[in-house]
Amino acid sequence: MSRCWVKCISSMLAISLILFASLTLTASLIVASFLPAATTYAQTVSPLDRPIGWASEAGGTIGGGNAAPVIVTSASELQNLVKDNTPRVIYVQGNIGGNYTVGSNKTIIGLPGATTGSWTFKGSSNVILRNLKIRGNGADGDAVTVTDYSHHIWFDHLDLADSTDENLSIKRGSDYITISWCKYWFSRDGGHTFGGLIGHSDNNAAQDEGRLRVTYHHNWYSKGVTERMPRVRFGKVHIFNNLFDAPGNNYVIRCGYKANIRSEGNVFVNMKNCFDFSTSSPDSVLQSINDLFIGNCSGTTGRGIAFVPPYQYTVEPTAGLKEKIEAGAGATLNVPGTFSPTPSPSNTPTATPTPASIVYGDLNNDGRTNSTDYSLMKRYLLGSISFTNEQLKAADVNLDGKVNSSDYTVLRRFLLGSIDLLPYNGTATYQAEDAVFSGAIFETKNAGYTGTGYVNYDNVPGGYIEWTLNIANAGTYTLTLTYANGTSSNRTVDISVNGNIVASGVVFGGTGSWTQWQTKSITASLNSGVNKIRVTGTSSDGGPNIDKLEIRRN
Repeated sequence: MSRCWVKCISSMLAISLILFASLTLTASLIVASFLPAATTYAQTVSPLDRPIGWASEAGGTIGGGNAAPVIVTSASELQNLVKDNTPRVIYVQGNIGGNYTVGSNKTIIGLPGATTGSWTFKGSSNVILRNLKIRGNGADGDAVTVTDYSHHIWFDHLDLADSTDENLSIKRGSDYITISWCKYWFSRDGGHTFGGLIGHSDNNAAQDEGRLRVTYHHNWYSKGVTERMPRVRFGKVHIFNNLFDAPGNNYVIRCGYKANIRSEGNVFVNMKNCFDFSTSSPDSVLQSINDLFIGNCSGTTGRGIAFVPPYQYTVEPTAGLKEKIEAGAGATLNVPGTFSPTPSPSNTPTATPTPASIVYGDLNNDGRTNSTDYSLMKRYLLGSISFTNEQLKAADVNLDGKVNSSDYTVLRRFLLGSIDLLPYNGTATYQAEDAVFSGAIFETKNAGYTGTGYVNYDNVPGGYIEWTLNIANAGTYTLTLTYANGTSSNRTVDISVNGNIVASGVVFGGTGSWTQWQTKSITASLNSGVNKIRVTGTSSDGGPNIDKLEIRRN
């Protein structure tokens, strides 16, 4: 054979091999594009991600929103940035330890490997905490403590380990919380090796009843956790698509005093007392829906029919769920390399979510309160119909936390014109903490307030408190605010009714200290029907601390 032929055949063979390799690679890429990533469930984290579950309700949880991101590398930096209420997006880098008390309006995200000490949320709202390894003890020995009416918080992809009590506890009137893709575990044996509480005492109904709404999904209770996965009092708690695989446990989910628990699509592996019931509350509810019990499990029978969540969610099949959660729970998120954090925090606040206003007495949500609502109230009290959560709030027209014959009487008096406004609790007094507020925070640290606390404006203009009242008779009313201003500088507000400013630049002078309270009154015309009264801070230091609003018809 001539050299020419040999050369030609060699060239053809080389081309064939290249074509074969190219086709093989193309086929591999096509197949790979349709295959699930079975060995990893890592996702890319974004500050614009939003939760599902209870943290998505009543205005939702957006954290720091679209504030310019900042990277921190020390505990002192981080504490300085999280303690106030300014909207911020913060990335944490490194093993920095520390113990942190968080204000409001924050998105806090760990870069890969980021590790901190404990976190305390006390009266906090609108916070997102993600992708961190958390070690150490904070309040009451917990790694994470949520207390004092904190609300709208999303915990996601946290690695929670080795507290001396609970890894994550929620108590004292806290509400609208979602916990997702977190791993709970302990490296030690013995002592308090607990997952977490929801509600700390059977005797705390005043704060907890009607609150403590929490969603758990795709969490992994692993090595060393012996109980409280979680232990629930009072709350409406939704537990779906979680993995319970903690050998040697005592119990898994305890249904405590007045608890209402919906357990669905969870996986239990060789767990004792999967559902444990407190003897102090025989009427508590734990409904098990399509849960999977693998191996030697005990206590697998629920009790009663649980609440139906008001939010949208999808329960995944339990087949393969164990492996998925094992691969994805904990601080496993990828952080994109395309973001450009700034070296210092942004000072421009972004909008924070506000809960939907309640129109008291309007039970069919048609914008009016009339005989139709009165009839609905009667039918509810007779047991012929049920109310949604929002209807129950609107029906509690005397603000005692219950819907009963007293509310029926108040609604009748309102429709007859013998009382001027709803809600009405005998004094026409409306606490600031029961209103909608933004750019402000609920507090209890300064004594002398009359309700469960007061509202403290952020130290920037634009924060507001807004009450929604139902007025029977149009006319002129006196609006009286109880306030404290512990500084020597005046703080000013604009007061508006239904979007129209009725008093501009109202001055709230110093009261001597933050524990000394005074009053300031204005007059305003209110319409028959729904009225929104908003008090907006206009000074550079925001507004004064506000305890309550009182209204009297002139």
